[in-house]
Amino acid sequence: MWPQSQLSLGYISKENAYDNLTLAEFAARFTSILRLPSLSAEEHDACTDHFAMLMYLATQFSWPAVCSLHAAVLFKIECGRLRWGDSFGHLEAHLLHGHANQPRSSNTSVSRQNATVQFCKAFQTGKCTFPKDYYGQIGTERKWVQHICTKCWLTKQEVESVLLLVLLATLLLRQPVLV
Repeated sequence: MWPQSQLSLGYISKENAYDNLTLAEFAARFTSILRLPSLSAEEHDACTDHFAMLMYLATQFSWPAVCSLHAAVLFKIECGRLRWGDSFGHLEAHLLHGHANQPRSSNTSVSRQNATVQFCKAFQTGKCTFPKDYYGQIGTERKWVQHICTKCWLTKQEVESVLLLVLLATLLLRQPVLV
């Protein structure tokens, strides 16, 4: 089940090679696969879990590396060496090593671009009352405090985008398939 074969020609050419798929194209095609009536309930659940994991991995690793991981998983499944629902951790460790995204800040202001990132402590626990990054008191100094996750270095918008993508895919999968 290769994603490049599952999107309507009304949206994008099926001639678009797997290696050239954007994250959005991949997600659209993968969710189309998940809606196929030929998938067993077990395969459907395992594929949905795999898709969610790929989306999270895409926030931490380069998109080409995540695509390579998925291609390796499909190849191993097609060869009968793995099944949906098996652990793919060994492939993740091998194929994603050295492809981590560089930590980044959402703030592009020149005056703050090279400054040390000051994380909002309240944002980490979901208790920040500020809707955006802000100037706050750090010790005795007033510093620019950012809403960036300390674990994955994603901004609030990036985290919400990934969660929204996974939520939309989940909702789409609950809809009856129109033939």
